[in-house]
Amino acid sequence: MCWSDEVTFWIGEDGITFYVTRGSRRDEEYAEKNLRPSFKSRRVSVGAWASFCGDELGPIYVLPKGENMTAKRYYWVLKTHFIPFYNKMRAKYREEVVMQEDGASWHTAKIISNYLSNKGINRMLHPPQSPDLNPIENV
Repeated sequence: MCWSDEVTFWIGEDGITFYVTRGSRRDEEYAEKNLRPSFKSRRVSVGAWASFCGDELGPIYVLPKGENMTAKRYYWVLKTHFIPFYNKMRAKYREEVVMQEDGASWHTAKIISNYLSNKGINRMLHPPQSPDLNPIENV
């Protein structure tokens, strides 16, 4: 089984904890302007895609800063990173190698389904709303 998945990491301030500041004068202590956070979050999201199969670690692709996974980007990731890894695993484990993905919209896009079908990739059916037991979640 070739396991693959995407993840988003948040770097910077957590966005949940904030500090309340007060004005320097006592009569400003509970003023509305002093009871709200006054900073913009400096958190940055970093997305990554990775895969593994058996005892082999596959490639890791880090998305450009501020970018999200889309069907078009996923197509590129498959073409440049996953397919060479998948072919290497088929050479090692023979034709029994199967690709596993969750039900993310970019995994089920028509362009992706057609591409993987044309490449002869064996895919595991993963019904929507099913438990995500993909071991890559723990990695």
